[in-house]
Amino acid sequence: MKQPSLLPPPRRRPAAIAISPEQIAKRAYELWLGQGCPSGHETENWLEAERELQAQSRARELVAVDLDEEGLAAKVERRLDEITEQPAPRSPTSLEP
Repeated sequence: MKQPSLLPPPRRRPAAIAISPEQIAKRAYELWLGQGCPSGHETENWLEAERELQAQSRARELVAVDLDEEGLAAKVERRLDEITEQPAPRSPTSLEP
């Protein structure tokens, strides 16, 4: 006879939100503008934009799972939008202008 599990049931995770090439291109363009429009950094900007958007998507998934039952997910998502629309601070030790 199978014994009952002592572990809580696993939490359901929402389906991953696909990130479109247009979203990545828009963020890469924002990064490029923030850098002063240098040439030769297209790949780095694309990959950084992709990483940022994936991290943002994962954070939203976690927030939705943890807070949706409390009705706070919408508020947190709006706040995430506000935060991610602001350019990231530049390091004072950065070699790029």
